[in-house]
Amino acid sequence: MSNSCRKGGRCWSVPGAVVGLDLGPSTVAVVGASDALLAPLCPVVQPWKETKRLERAMDRSRRATNPDNFDRRGRAKKGARKWNRSRRYQRLAEKRRERERRLAAERKRAHGELANRIVGQGNVVKTEKISSVAFQKSFGRSVKVRARAASWPSSGRRRPLRAATWWSSRPARPG
Repeated sequence: MSNSCRKGGRCWSVPGAVVGLDLGPSTVAVVGASDALLAPLCPVVQPWKETKRLERAMDRSRRATNPDNFDRRGRAKKGARKWNRSRRYQRLAEKRRERERRLAAERKRAHGELANRIVGQGNVVKTEKISSVAFQKSFGRSVKVRARAASWPSSGRRRPLRAATWWSSRPARPG
């Protein structure tokens, strides 16, 4: 990284230095005057198997508690129905919420760490204008796991890099 970041210490941005970002669905490329970096947006490992196991247990509990809300083939009946939630279902749902909360907190921490590394190279950050909705349609699961759309400048929310000045380069209009 640049000279302004000390290992284990704080990163101070270089005043007036320009940093370019290229955001992908799962990585970010950073180019500054002193250094270049290709880093994952969030190196957190998603526990897919455990999440799938929890959701299946929740579904089994929901079906056992509400047999009248399903037809012979196991499909949910149409229309508004009264859904009862057993204690077991509520405990499983709480466990799932807690897991998602911890993963979100870890993503937020990883994004802040990456943002500090970027701002350490310069405080004028230039990036292209990217549609968050298009990213979500094309790379749904990757965006969900790494939370790219919710926290980077192209989405209009500039939370991770508050110290920086943003410049979105937009294509020139013809004529």
